[in-house]
Amino acid sequence: MSASNKVVTGMFGGYSNSSPTLVPRQALLFFASKEGGGYGGETLVATSHPLTQSANSPSPVIGAGHLLSDSDTKEILESLLDIIPTHTGFIPSDVLSMSSNHIAWTVKGSVRPMFFRLRGSTKTIKLNVPMPNLLFVAHADGLSVSAFKGSRRPTENTPLFHAPLMNIYRDARVCLGSASMPEHLTLDTRKEMEDIIFNTNYSHINHDKTLSLKKTISDKQHMAFWRKLHKEKTIRFPNTALAPLGCSVEQLINTVVKS
Repeated sequence: MSASNKVVTGMFGGYSNSSPTLVPRQALLFFASKEGGGYGGETLVATSHPLTQSANSPSPVIGAGHLLSDSDTKEILESLLDIIPTHTGFIPSDVLSMSSNHIAWTVKGSVRPMFFRLRGSTKTIKLNVPMPNLLFVAHADGLSVSAFKGSRRPTENTPLFHAPLMNIYRDARVCLGSASMPEHLTLDTRKEMEDIIFNTNYSHINHDKTLSLKKTISDKQHMAFWRKLHKEKTIRFPNTALAPLGCSVEQLINTVVKS
């Protein structure tokens, strides 16, 4: 599978090939003032301060500041809001949760083309096979994919299973390789992230519990499983082949979002 490790946290909203080196330059302090607010209310007062950092101290020193005008404060806050992707329309029913640094949504199981290019081979094999219901969680550190059973919308307590796919780690993280995550995590970029799973050449398993057919699964056994489904023209994924992930929807989302 192909993709680059891209890291993003908070309002930065973009991706880079490695964690960014941040050098403190300026600090903004916001104060609530009860004077001049009217009717006992509060007004927001902001001050700007230079930051300096010496080689002998790991923490920057906040210098003397100056008061910002109301228009300056408004301009700063509006510019920060422009950086953070927002959504003002209806939330699709397949989206379970979303925040400024994650989106969790489901993709219903269906028959799809699946591509394999196993390690050491230059030949691409295409099989038409049924996929199980999948849960995608796009987050600051990449993409996690797991499986779930049933036809209903998952709840926070729905148990999850390993996605029965190659190139996914034991903790549900996707090995991105040379594939690219979109610059922003939004409802409109979900298709790009789904393509990382559905339009990739699978090459090898990343752990031996991708399927529950045996105690351990090899690349060869994994491939044989999908060949059999293709040959028999199976239209529904056999859920008995799913191996428990050992967590619920809520637990997985909380783990990857806070990691």
